[in-house]
Amino acid sequence: MALVSNGHLALARRHLGTADRCLVRQLHVLSTLGALGVDLSLAESIFEAMLHNHTLLTEHKELIERALNHETKPAESHDAARLKLNDEATALLSKLKLHNHKETEGCFIGL
Repeated sequence: MALVSNGHLALARRHLGTADRCLVRQLHVLSTLGALGVDLSLAESIFEAMLHNHTLLTEHKELIERALNHETKPAESHDAARLKLNDEATALLSKLKLHNHKETEGCFIGL
């Protein structure tokens, strides 16, 4: 009996989809609270924890994919993938702070 299955991979993909939606919601919360002038330190900490969990979910999905494909090496370094995600999140948060600093609305419309 295999330790991983296509069902396990499908579940991991669904979890990542949920995590993606939660990250978008948290960015919306940051934007909304920032526009109101609220201290964002706690909301940003939660966002960082969510990013960390997203990285772990991504690594888990990749492990399942490699097991199903009988591969032994990852296609991309986890550090490179983590840096890419963190760079994107940092850019989004920087834009968010810039928009909130200018007291403009509409940050992240369309996400």
